[in-house]
Parts: sequence; C-alpha cells; structure tokens
Amino acid sequence: MIKVDDAGNFVADSVLVGERVNVSERKIAFYGVVLPTPVKDANGNVTQLSLYLRGMDPDQSRDIARDSVLTVDIPSGAAFRISPRPDGLTPLDFGPASVAIGQEVMVFGEYTLNSNLPPVVTAESVTLRSQTLQGGLSSLVEVASDGRTGAFWLSGCSSMLQTTPIMVMTTITHTDFINVFGLSELSPQATLYVRGFPYYVKDATVIEGIPVPAGTLVLFARQVRQVN
Repeated sequence: MIKVDDAGNFVADSVLVGERVNVSERKIAFYGVVLPTPVKDANGNVTQLSLYLRGMDPDQSRDIARDSVLTVDIPSGAAFRISPRPDGLTPLDFGPASVAIGQEVMVFGEYTLNSNLPPVVTAESVTLRSQTLQGGLSSLVEVASDGRTGAFWLSGCSSMLQTTPIMVMTTITHTDFINVFGLSELSPQATLYVRGFPYYVKDATVIEGIPVPAGTLVLFARQVRQVN
C-alpha cells in the first residue's frame, strides 16, 4: 500500500516480497479466481486447484490465453501469503486449509504446456488478494455498541458461492461504511458490495468472540457499500 505525503513523496505502508520472475524458466505470476472444486488431502489442505486466469506478470499470452483455465499443483512446501492489508484486519493466517472457491489469488510458479490439456502451474506460492463480493443482507449476527463492529450473514450473488455460507466481519477501525452509518442501517432489500479478504474456515471456531460454523467463508471487510 502506498500513500503520498505532504511533500508529494510516495510512502509505502507495507511491502510484499515474493519470488523472482524468470521468464526463461517459465516462472511468472498468475492472477485469477479459484474455480470449483479445489482438491484437498485428508487434513483439508489444498493440493490442486483450477484457476480462471485474469492476468499474468509478465504477460505470456503467446503461451497461455487470458480467460482460460489453469491447473495449479500445490506441493506441501508452497508458501501462503496475504496481499498487503492494514495491521489487525485479519486475525486468521492464510494457509492451505483456507483456500476456497471464488477467492481471488496470485499464484507464482513454473508453468508447463501440454497438448490438448490445460497448462499446469507448479506453485511456489499462493497469495490471497483483496476482492469485492456482491450480495444482500441475510441477517445480522452481532452489532457492538459503536454500531460498526460486528458481523452479518451475506447472501452472495455469485453462482459459485451460493452454497457457501458467507459471514462478513467488520470493525470500527478497519471497515469503511458507504451510504450507511453502520451495521444497523443495512437493509435486506438493498444491494451490498463488500470488499475485503475471504478465508475458508474448515472447522467451527470463535473469531473476535463470534462463533463461526464449520465450512464458512469469513470475509474480513475493509469496505461495506450499500446501494438502495
């Protein structure tokens, strides 16, 4: 994340250091969305996924077409990271058990081209990116006395996520509300655009004092925008 100070200088709040691109070895970064359904081992750790490709860095469209589907193999030694975010926004660690359909990720690794088959990427790292989910208010879970800290259930519009419960968590420190003051003003009749970092919670747990059922996608929100 970068800000501009009073003198017009660019100031970085955080820096994400990743692997080094090597085009000659076909090691580049791929940006896309996790498609149904990631392959996981007996412990719930992802070992392979299909990625809907939205972009590459650097561009290698001569080898791989945008808007295509890649097969991503994820060995046990692959690193898992989160793209830059405010400190304290996400109390959970992103790991191989946190991967779910619909997440926007960056995969860095070496790609292999196969005749009549999707390209295969062997991942060295998987980075969770901030994304926006569209949906509606299903129900409020908790509203703190400040009116902005708490949680609610989001009924997602994405066909990929319609069968996955989505819980949105907000805080007065990290979440901006647009067109509403806070959680109590959210309307079930309105459309919500929620931007943040979605984590898949495999086992039932408690986050910030709020019980979270097993199999929930928890979105730690940076912004909640209501459109009436």
